[in-house]
Amino acid sequence: MKIYAEITSPLNPQEPARIVWPDSCWLLSDRPLYIPDFAPEFTAVTAMAGKIGRLGKCIAPRFAHRYVAQWTAALIIIPRPLCDRIIKGESPQSADLCFDNALVLGDWMPEPPQRLCINFQSPDGPEAADSVAYDSDPVFSALVNLSARNTLKMGDVIIAANPDTFRAFAVQEGASLTIGTSDDVSAATVLSTRFK
Repeated sequence: MKIYAEITSPLNPQEPARIVWPDSCWLLSDRPLYIPDFAPEFTAVTAMAGKIGRLGKCIAPRFAHRYVAQWTAALIIIPRPLCDRIIKGESPQSADLCFDNALVLGDWMPEPPQRLCINFQSPDGPEAADSVAYDSDPVFSALVNLSARNTLKMGDVIIAANPDTFRAFAVQEGASLTIGTSDDVSAATVLSTRFK
């Protein structure tokens, strides 16, 4: 199974950073995320994810919607200096982003959520809340880009972080992050994690 992501920089929207992970880097929702120790700081970037439901290669944009069977929210964990470089439009080395707990995937849904409500609780500060309207087009665009070089198989995951919708949070011990599909996050939680 492949996990593929595109992170689009507002400074270089034509050339998104492309990342590929093995499934060993994936952490499920509601599990504690142990912060890696190989960098001094990490950032959690929110994104939308789609799971592939059929085999395909060289998929035309007009057919991309046929290939995503399920949807969820995702968090991409990136060393802070590398995240700053990605936002400036640089493409990272895949090996720099391939580590245990590099991404968190939420619970799968049959339809893409129209809005994600994000609550971040810092251990030493007030709770931050944000509601973001999401569009599935960046996931479809990433799917088309990946299928030009790779055969997509059932279970592959496509993640897109778009500059209009992604939010970045400083990962710190004791913090927690919850993403829901309505303003009442407790009633419709899609993804939750706590950092240890």
